[in-house]
Amino acid sequence: MAIPAVTQVLGHRSHIVFFRVLRFYKTFNIVSALIAGLSLSVLTFVEFHPTTSAQLRTAEGLLVSSASTSVISIMLATMLLFRFEGHEKATRVDLTLAYMPLVFLDWSILSLVVGLLLWYGEKNDLWRTTIVGAHTAAMLVFALGVAVWMYRTMSRIGGLGKVEGTIPKAPPPKPVGNRDTW
Repeated sequence: MAIPAVTQVLGHRSHIVFFRVLRFYKTFNIVSALIAGLSLSVLTFVEFHPTTSAQLRTAEGLLVSSASTSVISIMLATMLLFRFEGHEKATRVDLTLAYMPLVFLDWSILSLVVGLLLWYGEKNDLWRTTIVGAHTAAMLVFALGVAVWMYRTMSRIGGLGKVEGTIPKAPPPKPVGNRDTW
C-alpha cells in the first residue's frame, strides 16, 4: 500500500525550508502587526468618515481586509508555533500549513497597497495617480521577479546555503578484489 503524497515525510532540503519558515514566524508576526496598524491608522483619515464615493468605499474595504488578514496571520502563526514545537520530522501537509501565515501576510500587504492607491487616486489628479500606480506596479513586478529568482536559486543543489551540506553522504563503495590492490 503506497503512502499518499501529502503525508509523506519531507526530504532533507524541504525539511530545512520548513524549519526556516518556522524560525521566521515571530518576524512575520511583527510585520503583520505593523501592517494591521498601518491599515487601521489610514482608516482614521477624514476622507473615510463617512465615505463619499465608491472608490473610497473600495479602499476602505481593502484596508479593513488588510487589517483582518494580518490579525488572522498572527493568530495562525502563533497556533502553528505551538503545533510544530519540538517536531523533528514534517510532512508535505505540515510544510503547506507552515507557509500559510506568510501567504496571508503577502495578501494583507497587497490589500494595503491597493487600498492606499485607491485612496490616493480619489484625492489626486489622474496624472499623479497614474505615475504612483505605474511606480507601484513596477515595484510589485520587481518583487515578483525577485521571488521567482529566489525560488529558482533555492531549488538548486546548494541553494539553501551551507546547512544543506550537512546532508548525510552515502558511504564510499567497498573495493572489490584483493585487499593488496586497494
